[in-house]
Amino acid sequence: HAAGYGALGWRSAYYRAHFPAAWAVGVLNHHAGMYATWVHVEDLRRAGVRFLPPSVDRSAWDTTLEATGSDAGAGPAVRVGLGRVFGLTRAAGERIVAGRAVRPFRDLADLVERARPALPELEALVLAGALDGAGRTRPSLLLEARVSALRAERSPGPRGRALALVGPDGADLAPPPVAPVATPDLPEFDTAERVRGEWRTTGLWFSGHPLDDLADTADPGLVPADRVGRHAGRRVAVAGLSCARRRVETRTGESMLFLTLADRAGLVECVLPPAVYRAHAAATRATALRVEGRVEVTLDAVTLH
Repeated sequence: HAAGYGALGWRSAYYRAHFPAAWAVGVLNHHAGMYATWVHVEDLRRAGVRFLPPSVDRSAWDTTLEATGSDAGAGPAVRVGLGRVFGLTRAAGERIVAGRAVRPFRDLADLVERARPALPELEALVLAGALDGAGRTRPSLLLEARVSALRAERSPGPRGRALALVGPDGADLAPPPVAPVATPDLPEFDTAERVRGEWRTTGLWFSGHPLDDLADTADPGLVPADRVGRHAGRRVAVAGLSCARRRVETRTGESMLFLTLADRAGLVECVLPPAVYRAHAAATRATALRVEGRVEVTLDAVTLH
């Protein structure tokens, strides 16, 4: 058992060190581990890997590598696949990929006509940023999607064209689909709202970081994760997203908690002894936390007590 994990461990470490973007693709397509996928993504971002949001114009169902720009030294980026969009069925994803292979989607109405996503699927695609290439704001796209769905409910009928009109060269002669009603251009969501939508629909984020709206990064009392070890013996505060927790029993039968927080800079291991855990057990289940404690360094292992 140990030998099997050892082989997996050193091979993983090699690919993570030398081919981080390809390793990221493998993690997103085949992840099955203790940490949530976003923890791995943030770690790889710190290593310089670029992650691009899902796109109806560019994404396959699985996550893939994508060449970007002309700077060969930058390496490929990771294009998150449509399969990462929560609630999007594989059938709808395959219709999107097949439809754009015939010709690119002109707009939202064209996507709805040819790929036929259900309204919840379409809303998830919009919030994930998969339709940002349409050149419209996400609120405008959501409004059009909902108005179109409401109009379809009031005027039920077969979806899609009953008759394909094509010319001698196979080109489509039918007029392009249009939205049932004109929808106004609405202001874009602010960054925090975009991030919340991305996180809710993919488990990841692309427009910013959740902590940008939750923690005062200018607070001089907050120490980034990668600098906590410099404050051995001193009391500091950290702010991060909860990414792992383990409750254990002491020899006296009380409960204590080991909590891992992640900020933009890295991970912080926090130790909550029984008295502290009893006082703050409910708060420790929050998504984002601000924790104060004393920094201890033992055999190069940094913990916040």
